[in-house]
Amino acid sequence: SIPSNAVHRLLHALAVHHEIEQVSLQNNILGRASVEDICHLIVTSKTIEHLDISWNSLGENGGARISAAVNRAASEKLCTVEIQGNSFSRKDCE
Repeated sequence: SIPSNAVHRLLHALAVHHEIEQVSLQNNILGRASVEDICHLIVTSKTIEHLDISWNSLGENGGARISAAVNRAASEKLCTVEIQGNSFSRKDCE
């Protein structure tokens, strides 16, 4: 797993990088504490096309927050967000 302060710095750096198109953070046990930083990346990045955050235990409310971020995404290029294996509730998926 990646320490939460390192995840924060990494995701905020990726959000302003103008060449990154694909980010894979799958299976890193990011946890609920990283959801806000993941949402920041989704909303801020103008170049990310593919984001894989699967298998990270992002928690029951994480899905709803990430879904809301995708709807506000800065990049019109964002077309894939892989989220399987994150213990999202059924309500998150509606």
